[in-house]
Amino acid sequence: MLVVLRVRGIIGSDALRGATALPESRLEQILRDLEAASAVRYHGATPSGWSLTTPGRLRAEGLMARQVEQVGARAELLSAYERFLPLNRRVLQVCTDWQVRVGEDSDSVGEPGHTLNDHGDPSYDLAVLDRLSAIHREAEQLLSAMGAVLARFEPYPRRLANALDRAHRGELDWVTRPTVESYHTVWFQLHEDLLATLGRQRSDEEHR
Repeated sequence: MLVVLRVRGIIGSDALRGATALPESRLEQILRDLEAASAVRYHGATPSGWSLTTPGRLRAEGLMARQVEQVGARAELLSAYERFLPLNRRVLQVCTDWQVRVGEDSDSVGEPGHTLNDHGDPSYDLAVLDRLSAIHREAEQLLSAMGAVLARFEPYPRRLANALDRAHRGELDWVTRPTVESYHTVWFQLHEDLLATLGRQRSDEEHR
């Protein structure tokens, strides 16, 4: 539970139940216990849902570190993280290209030659999706290896493949929309999972 919240940030009860596969009554009891221990809190504003407090975040990261120690997987995950970083840069660029087109006359997004992608050009969208599919195929072996090392990473290939498949079937929200399990949403969670597992910060990457 704490690990799911650490990776996903704010998450609603329904999504949390799906992520943990816990019965509703059991989930509610665990949340009440964690709330009483000041490890989680509920946000009523949009986006609504549960999130970790600072003590809860530290507790979750401690659990994640112990998992790595128990299976002796730190070296393998560090290697996977180094392989992940160049793929991450490419995924982020594709997601940017999905949202913004370069070389257009309009500067509607604040930069000359950039305009929001209105998805009115199917050939452009297909080319971007094909690039994302190519990156996904490259990432599959890495993701499978990570799942073999630490079971928590096992669902990511399936979740990413589902988002990509839905996007190819015309459900355009499933590339970058943050309110669904889009490719970018799941990829972001994978990145956060790796960072938290290894005790790294995103700011560390900015200095590389």
